[in-house]
This record gives sequence, structure tokens and C-alpha cells, in this order.
Amino acid sequence: MRTSKKGSDWSQLWKRNAVVAAIALFVCAAVYLNWRYAGNVTGDAAPAGTQTLAGSQASGGGQDGGTETEDGKADGGSTKVLGDAALVGGVCEAALGFFIKPLRKFFPPVVTGTVVLAIGLSLIGVGVNSFAGGSGAKDFGSLPNLLLGLLVLIVIVALKHFTKGITSTSCILCGIIVGISRPA
Repeated sequence: MRTSKKGSDWSQLWKRNAVVAAIALFVCAAVYLNWRYAGNVTGDAAPAGTQTLAGSQASGGGQDGGTETEDGKADGGSTKVLGDAALVGGVCEAALGFFIKPLRKFFPPVVTGTVVLAIGLSLIGVGVNSFAGGSGAKDFGSLPNLLLGLLVLIVIVALKHFTKGITSTSCILCGIIVGISRPA
């Protein structure tokens, strides 16, 4: 027979998982709506030439590989696929959140560490490229770009190693904010 303490543990676990699932579904819905409507699938969602959070140009195609129709509206290209993938991924993430405890035995630290290392190694080129100003930048590798990259790196390392709590946990977000808030 279960004790009341054990029952409350399950109750707390389901409450926490429900919150995580709700957050995952909210984020996937926000990404989906951004890709689907702000990404100009219909052609009427954003003024021509404006940039969306997804990075595609609202004037037709842009980075998403879409094309313009005869009336000047974008067909969306891969934007529809990416939006749908974000929606399906968010629903799967929310569903897996309820079963994460039993699944942890299949992911020991040596497996997760190897996967994270492989992902990190594959992203080194992107990091170095962004550190120098981004590919295609006219001032690629210039001193201001390198100093900004160094500042972001110092902020991230300092927050991670010399602070605690949410500041330490969100050091990457703080570094991104420092990097994008520079004067133009």
C-alpha cells in the first residue's frame, strides 16, 4: 500500500511535468506561428522587406528558398516545412517530458557527453565565423568585430564561473544580448 508521502511525490512530479509540457507547447506554438504567418506564407502577414524573427524576407523568398507568385506574394518555400517541424517537435518534447525519468537509464553521462561534444565540434566553424563578423560581412575579421566577439566571450565566461543561480544558468542568453545590443 502506498504511503501519503509517496503519493505526494507522484503528484508533484506530474505537476512539474505538466508545467514543462505547457512551456514546451507554448514555445512550439510561438515558433510555429512565427514561421507560418510572420514568415509570409500568405504574402500578407508582414510589410514587404521587413525582417521576421525567423530571418526570412517578407518580400518573397528571402533566406527560406521560396519564390514569388505572379501577384508578388511569396509561396513560402521551406517555411511551411520548418513551421510544421517546430510544431511536431514541440508536441514530441512535451510528450517526452512526462516519461523522462524512465528514459534516463538509456542516456548515461558517457552517451550524452559524447553527443554534446560532437555537436560542439560541428559548430566550431559557425562560432569562429560569427566571432569575426559573420559570413559575407564587408568588415569580416575587422578589429571592432573581434573586440565585440571577445567582449561576448568574456561576459559568458565571467557570468558562468563567477555567479550563481539564474545568472550563471543564463550566461549564454546574456552574452547574446550583449552581442546584439551594440550600436550600429
